[in-house]
Amino acid sequence: MGRILITGIHGFVGRAFAAILQRDPWRRRWEAVSLDQSFDVRDQDWVGRVVREGKPDAVLHLAAQSFVPESFRNPRSTMEVNLLGTLNLLLALKAYGFRGRLVYVGTGDVYGKVAEAGLPISETTLPRPRSPYAVSKLAAEALCYQWHASEGLNVIIARPFNHIGWGQSDRFAISAFARQ
Repeated sequence: MGRILITGIHGFVGRAFAAILQRDPWRRRWEAVSLDQSFDVRDQDWVGRVVREGKPDAVLHLAAQSFVPESFRNPRSTMEVNLLGTLNLLLALKAYGFRGRLVYVGTGDVYGKVAEAGLPISETTLPRPRSPYAVSKLAAEALCYQWHASEGLNVIIARPFNHIGWGQSDRFAISAFARQ
C-alpha cells in the first residue's frame, strides 16, 4: 500500500479526495498520511517533520490560500502560503529523498481574462494573471517546474478551472447561492 501526503486535506478539494481514497478499490492501494487540522505549510520545520515521519510515496499538493478577494486584501500572506509553502514542501521532499510523484494543483486563473477569440484556452495560451492569487500560483508552478528540471523531481502540474461541490466555503459565490 502506498502512502500519499495530501496537503490541504482538510480543505474543500482535499476532503473530497480523501473520501475517494476511502472507497474500494482505492482503499487497498493508498493510505493518506495523517495531518493535523492546524497543519501550516508556511512552517518549514513542521512540513519537514510531516514528510520525514509520513514517508510519502506520492504527494497531492492542494494547500493554498485560494480566495481571490483575500489575495487582494493580504497579498503577502497569499504569497507565503502559495509560493513559500510550496518551497517548504519541495525542500522537505528533497531532504527526505523523495522519489515519488508530486501533483501540484495550480489554477486556470493564471490565464486571466481571455478574449473570446482566444477561446478555448489551451496549454499554449500565455498566462496573464490578474490577482495576487493567480500570480502566487503561477510562481509556485514555475518553482515546481524548476525543481523538475534541476532536481529531477517527478512533477505533474495541473491547472483546474473553477470547481464546485458539497463542503465548499460559502465565501465563494455559487456555494453562497446554494446555501440561500
